[in-house]
Amino acid sequence: MIKYETLMVVRPDLTDEEIGDLHGKVAKRLADKGGMEIAFQNWGKRKLAYELKDNMKGVYLYWRYLGLGTVVADIERQLSILEPCLRFITVRLDGPIDATSFDFEADRAGINPFGARKSARSDERRDGFGEEGRETPVVADAPEAVPAVAVAQEAKAGEEA
Repeated sequence: MIKYETLMVVRPDLTDEEIGDLHGKVAKRLADKGGMEIAFQNWGKRKLAYELKDNMKGVYLYWRYLGLGTVVADIERQLSILEPCLRFITVRLDGPIDATSFDFEADRAGINPFGARKSARSDERRDGFGEEGRETPVVADAPEAVPAVAVAQEAKAGEEA
């Protein structure tokens, strides 16, 4: 089996019950086609970067699952038919996986919505040190910007003298 994740944006006016029904439909289709759900998360309502089907907000739903390519094709076909679905994307995460030895709990723990992953480089910058422990330069001592008009007036005065 192969590990996939699907992120879907649905209309913002859906109730929790309707979102649960939507999850049930996808989970049933996944089970019928021999796939195994690893995790489902409702990431909540967010403002969209641009309007999708007259909506400026959307509810993000996330699935991670194991399955074959036929499972993905079937789920995507179903999502394209569902009316509340504004947009979806499926990404292949990992190659062939033995489902019997797969650690579902460890994989669930690694899911962080909206790139909330912690990086070592961001910690270094927060501490005020860059690469190899060198302190990053402070920009507060930079001279103030001089308006272009003042520079032009000084140049004109220098030419006249």
